[in-house]
Amino acid sequence: MSELSTIGRHAITVLAGQLAVMAFGVTDTMVAGRHGEVSLAALSVCAPRFLSASTWH
Repeated sequence: MSELSTIGRHAITVLAGQLAVMAFGVTDTMVAGRHGEVSLAALSVCAPRFLSASTWH
């Protein structure tokens, strides 16, 4: 059972990280959307690049 609890702890950590990334994206979209269409367009182009580059450590 120790392997199952270890996997469970890691899964909870990964889930928390993914939820944080999703919340970051939603918040960015809300802020950029209130600022204007050009800001929202820039976010839609740049956000995927930032997210993919930030995982290449």
